[in-house]
Amino acid sequence: MAETLDRLDEPLQARWIATGGTDLLERLASQSPPSFHADLERWLQGEPVDQEVVHGVALADIERHGDMLPTMLLHAGYLTAANVRQEQSELRAVLRTPNEEVRSALQALYARWLRRAHQGAFDPRRRCAALLSGDEETVQRMLGGVVRGLLSYHDLADKTPERIYHVFVLGVWSQVPPGYRIESNREFGSGRPDVVLIPGAPDQPGAVVEFKAAKKGRSEAAAELACDAAEAQIRAKGYRESGAGSPVLGWAVGFAGKEVVVRLLAADG
Repeated sequence: MAETLDRLDEPLQARWIATGGTDLLERLASQSPPSFHADLERWLQGEPVDQEVVHGVALADIERHGDMLPTMLLHAGYLTAANVRQEQSELRAVLRTPNEEVRSALQALYARWLRRAHQGAFDPRRRCAALLSGDEETVQRMLGGVVRGLLSYHDLADKTPERIYHVFVLGVWSQVPPGYRIESNREFGSGRPDVVLIPGAPDQPGAVVEFKAAKKGRSEAAAELACDAAEAQIRAKGYRESGAGSPVLGWAVGFAGKEVVVRLLAADG
């Protein structure tokens, strides 16, 4: 807190998280079941999730079981527990992130896992530069490559695919340039766009990203239809007109299985 008060002219940062290593958490994330990605999206939105927690976990058990990750996040301080109770043979609790600082740290942890899992090809600077400059080809290539490399079909068989895609996109774009901040599911225009990049100065470019998962199918054609739906929502809800920056770039993204279609909206559209 003292460090933050001494730097009132700087954006708020998650300073505490640098005090501990996260290698084990990042390894566990690579083993986590698909349900974890949906739960992570809820935690990043500040929502509670009812979970089994394990008391007195052995290191060998942690390394073998990816479903231990919520318990480890609890012990590491990323989550807090309420309504702790015994249900038959399980110890359960309602887990949530305690504050905005910890949510941003958890999001950064997820982004580091994505970079690590993608073996260095996950370049946040190139990714954000392409997004803010309107480089559709690069955004398509980078996002498509990461999706195909990291999301398994097992993940995408989950009953809540949009939640998995949502937390994935937040992880992909979680590290933004200096002065920028990222918002998710906050009110802009007459709706809640999935991801908004807000610059620190009005003459810098901003971006609004809306994505849709295909209702059925895993083909490129299904991803095109999902992208059409995302574009229609950006236009109908006036997301770009309510965004911050100059210009505000609109990005529609459609997912169908591991197929991804990215579209930059025309400036006059």
